[in-house]
Amino acid sequence: MNCRTLIRFRAAFLTTLGVALSAPSVSVAQTAPTAQGDARAHFEAGVAASNAGRWQDALREFEQARAIQATAPVLYNLGLAQRAVGRMRDARATFRALVEEHGPRLSAERRTEIQGYLTEAEAALARLELTVTPAQATVLLDGAAITARSVELDPGRHEIVVESPGFRRQRREIELRRGASAMVDLRLEREEVRRRLAIDVDPTTATVRIDGRPSGRGNIEVQLEPGAHELEVEAQGYRPYRRSVRVEDADVRLRVSLVAQREAGGVSPFVWVGVGLGAAALIGGAIALGVALGTTREDPYRGSWDTVAQALSGGAR
Repeated sequence: MNCRTLIRFRAAFLTTLGVALSAPSVSVAQTAPTAQGDARAHFEAGVAASNAGRWQDALREFEQARAIQATAPVLYNLGLAQRAVGRMRDARATFRALVEEHGPRLSAERRTEIQGYLTEAEAALARLELTVTPAQATVLLDGAAITARSVELDPGRHEIVVESPGFRRQRREIELRRGASAMVDLRLEREEVRRRLAIDVDPTTATVRIDGRPSGRGNIEVQLEPGAHELEVEAQGYRPYRRSVRVEDADVRLRVSLVAQREAGGVSPFVWVGVGLGAAALIGGAIALGVALGTTREDPYRGSWDTVAQALSGGAR
C-alpha cells in the first residue's frame, strides 16, 4: 500500500474513532469519560509518532489506548505499528482480533487490506522445533517460559535457555530468517558433583592409592565423584590396608593406622612363607630342646642331631 492510500485510510479511521468514542455503544457507555479522554490522547499521540516514523513510541501509545478502549481504529493502527517494528506474530494476532471484534462494521475494501496484512504475517513467521533432554527441563524463550516444543517466531535473533535440577544450564542464540524453519536439539549435561575424601595416615610415609591410581603419601585430600571407591594404603614394614570407601552426599574423613609386621605374631610372616611348615616344626623342636637343656637333672639328656632329624621325618624310633 502506498503512503497516500495509507494516509487516506488513517484519516477515515480517525473519523471512525471520533464516532466510536462518542457513540452510545455498550463498551463506550461502560467507560468513564476520563478514560475515553485518555484513550483519545494516547491514540492521537500514537498517530503523531507514527507520522514522524517513531514506531516504537507509536507502538507504546497504541498499546495504552487499547488497554483502555479497543476500538477498530486503535486495533488497526496498533497492528500497523507492530508490523513496522517487525513483531509479525503480534501484528497477526491484532489484525485477527480486529476482524473478529469489528468485522461486520468494516468495509469490503478494509477487510481485503487487513487480509493482506494477515497473509504477509503468516509468510514472514519462522518455525522453530525444539528437542529437549531431559524432557521435563524448563525452556525459556526470549526470557519467557514455554511448554510447547513447536513454536512460531518473528524473524530475527532469539535466545533459548534450558534448565533442569542436577544438570548444567544451557543457553543458545539462534538467528531465524523470514519464513524459515529450524530444528534445535538441546541436550543437557549432568552437573559434575564431587565430594571430598580426607585421609589421615600413620605412618606419614605410606603410599595412598584410590581406584588403583597413586594419590600421594601420608595425609591427603582428594575430590571424588559420588559412589564406591577402592582405597589402598601401603608402607614398607607394615601390613597393607585395603577397603572400599563409599562417598555419597557428604564429605568423608578417614584415619588409617597401619600395623607393623612385627606386631603380627612375633616373627615376620615373610619368614613363615619362605620356610614353610617344616621349618615351623624345626623351630618348635628347638624350643623343646632348649627347655630340656635348661633342666637340673643329674643325667642331662644327651640328644643328637639325628633325634631332630627323626622328629622332622615323623618322630624317633
